[in-house]
Amino acid sequence: DATAEGDSDFVSTAETVAADRDAPALGSVQMTLVKYTKKIELSYELLNDEDSNLMAFLNRWVGNKAGNTHNNLLVTEILANGTNLGAFTAGGIAAGELEPIVGNDILDRYVSDGGSVGWAMRNSTLWAIRALTGNDRQYAEQTLESGMSQLLGYPVGKTSKVPVMGTGNKSAIFGNFNFVGYREAPGMTFLRDPYSMADTGQIVLRYYFRCVYKVLLAEAIGYGQHA
Repeated sequence: DATAEGDSDFVSTAETVAADRDAPALGSVQMTLVKYTKKIELSYELLNDEDSNLMAFLNRWVGNKAGNTHNNLLVTEILANGTNLGAFTAGGIAAGELEPIVGNDILDRYVSDGGSVGWAMRNSTLWAIRALTGNDRQYAEQTLESGMSQLLGYPVGKTSKVPVMGTGNKSAIFGNFNFVGYREAPGMTFLRDPYSMADTGQIVLRYYFRCVYKVLLAEAIGYGQHA
């Protein structure tokens, strides 16, 4: 935390004078794993008679739901414990309100790690910004080589887990996502259970994972909030 340590630079030291003693300010964050589960019940007949690649569909469906859960956990943690980087108008985002977020002095020292710095917002929010026009600036659509949208020089991750634009809402996240800690153990676990509902001919598919997200340095990532 550069603020806590006073952002101390090297000190000019005369001959025979003791070297300046310094160290970064360190802290700890408690990251308690939380279990997330899903259960699917399928009849023995359906599993044996269907020919529509049902299991392949379910695998994709479960993967999408797990991804949505991770998105929600990440966004919820940043909005709860990140820094308020700037104010938006009550009903939307006006031209000129995004630049102070990117230009925040405290955040500036953490955005040099370009591979992990970017935005997160709803697709509708991004396109409302794209629609802004004016004599001084226009947020024309830009796309990176990766295919991701770009806003003010940084990639935009689109997710419906970020709130919509509106009074009091935090509708845009920006910062260095490397400063959000993630812990999991042991990853996704799958159990095909043919026993617990065998008397009714049901096969139970059980999915489990445990994880937690925590903001490690609040000044490195935050959001814009509507008045």
